[in-house]
Amino acid sequence: MEGLSMKDSKTKRLWLLGAAVLVLLAAGIFVWHLVDIESAGKTANAQVAPKTGRVVRGSIALSATGTGTLVAGTQVDLGFASAGTIDQLYVAVGNQVQAGDLLAVLTDLEELQVQVDEKRLALETARNAVQELYQGTQVNLLQAQLTLAQAKEAMAEAQKSLRSSGVGRCSQATTESYYYDYIYAQRDVNEWETYLSDGTSGYGEDFILNKLITLRKTRDRAYTNWQYCQGYTPLEVQTSQAHMAATDANLVQAQAAYDKLVATFGLDADALALALAMEEHAALQLQIAENKLIGAEIIAPMDGTVISLSASAGEAVDTGTVIRLADLRYPNLEIYVDETDMEHLQMDRQVSVVFDAIPERTFLGRVIQVEPVLVQVNGYSMVQGLVDLNDTQTGVGRPLFLGMTAVVDVVSGQAENVLLVPVDALYDITDHQATVWVLDSNGAFAARRIEFGLMDYSYAEVVSGLTQGEVVSLEKQN
Repeated sequence: MEGLSMKDSKTKRLWLLGAAVLVLLAAGIFVWHLVDIESAGKTANAQVAPKTGRVVRGSIALSATGTGTLVAGTQVDLGFASAGTIDQLYVAVGNQVQAGDLLAVLTDLEELQVQVDEKRLALETARNAVQELYQGTQVNLLQAQLTLAQAKEAMAEAQKSLRSSGVGRCSQATTESYYYDYIYAQRDVNEWETYLSDGTSGYGEDFILNKLITLRKTRDRAYTNWQYCQGYTPLEVQTSQAHMAATDANLVQAQAAYDKLVATFGLDADALALALAMEEHAALQLQIAENKLIGAEIIAPMDGTVISLSASAGEAVDTGTVIRLADLRYPNLEIYVDETDMEHLQMDRQVSVVFDAIPERTFLGRVIQVEPVLVQVNGYSMVQGLVDLNDTQTGVGRPLFLGMTAVVDVVSGQAENVLLVPVDALYDITDHQATVWVLDSNGAFAARRIEFGLMDYSYAEVVSGLTQGEVVSLEKQN
């Protein structure tokens, strides 16, 4: 070996080391193979023990996980009652206001105020008219009594002036006197007309004609008097009867008005109804004018923070939202839970909340609203609810910001310091009862019927039938 070089010596040592390693590995594989064969033989001759678990004491909680967004608990949209131009805007986004604060006004307030003053005066006038009716009851009675007396007097005169067909106007003696006057006058006329026609009377024609003129006038007057006394003309009869009917109607009306006033102690019910209607109309007109004046201003209805503005001073607006006001002291969390977990989202259920911006802190709350209709969120059907948070302050004392997102857990049931059994040990489950195989003192498993309560994916709450420490089979026994 003296002839070997340094290089050859090193190569030889490496080769020997590798050969030794190969021998050891071969020996190890042979030994492992023998052990494996022996182990397999023992397993074939022995029964495999079942998997087991123990009844332990602990806590269990059932919950559903979802997402949430912080929204204002109380939020109002404010605008003007009528269209116009904004004169002044007294707030900006982020300003805190108190109930009753003036936030914005429209132009033309003076004109609206004038209209209010006019309508208020009209209402006062209408109210005075009503008051006068109540105060003038005695005067109303006296006036109605006077009107009734005048109607009765007119009726008496109409009765005296009533004319009828076939009734003479004068007494019979007077009528006969006028008749005979007519007969005698006609006889004289006839006589002198004979003188005129014969020409033998000895009187001149002119004398006879003049005489006849006088006699004829006397005859005609006697005839007229006779006819006048003999009866009334049809026109006179109709006129008197019409006057009688009108007078009678006036009397009936006056009597009814008087009786009505007596029954109401002098208060004119019709006039009062009209006056009251006018008063009501005036009050309505005043209210409309006042509403227009009030509507030209935006008044804060509550304490809160201005979270948005949709217009500025000098801008024309309609009746839409101009200012959005929210109470940031008591925000709510709008949450969404998958429809498969809808049984967990119920009123008054406790909720734990972890905001994405504050992962190191857990907020608590309770469900105060559950929407009865599923909503679609990113293509999934979700149940929507509202949570009232117990605390809404950040670590530095500032309120939480609207729009913050969070992960929520809705707790539907929980139990602490109770007995728990693995879910895999439960068989033949019916109505919170199940069969469990329990290891007895003889090392055998015996079936036992138990009652359980809450159950999650791993454990079930033991209500009765098991004690702490007992061993149960996780495999069904024959």
